[in-house]
Amino acid sequence: DSRFSAGEFLMPALVISLLLTFVQNAAIQQVVMVVLYVFLILLVFNAVMIGRGAKKHLIERFGADRLEAGIVRYAAMRSAQSRFLRMPKPMVKRGDKSQL
Repeated sequence: DSRFSAGEFLMPALVISLLLTFVQNAAIQQVVMVVLYVFLILLVFNAVMIGRGAKKHLIERFGADRLEAGIVRYAAMRSAQSRFLRMPKPMVKRGDKSQL
């Protein structure tokens, strides 16, 4: 919760790309679509890396036998949400190192 992730910028990027697609210039529309696809690929890569990191950390802390199903998806989906919309609210400040 203390790090920036690509998913936090998903909604603003989608709104900006939507507005730019209304421009009646084919070159701008193509550039916007390419940038949006690159951003989505970055988002998926970021979600995979966060999920793997969370899984590794939780296995180290609690052991593989106590790992709940779906924890990787939860970590990835939480990273895709805007910080102020997350429930439960983040318990660490932006940039702080957690003492887990």
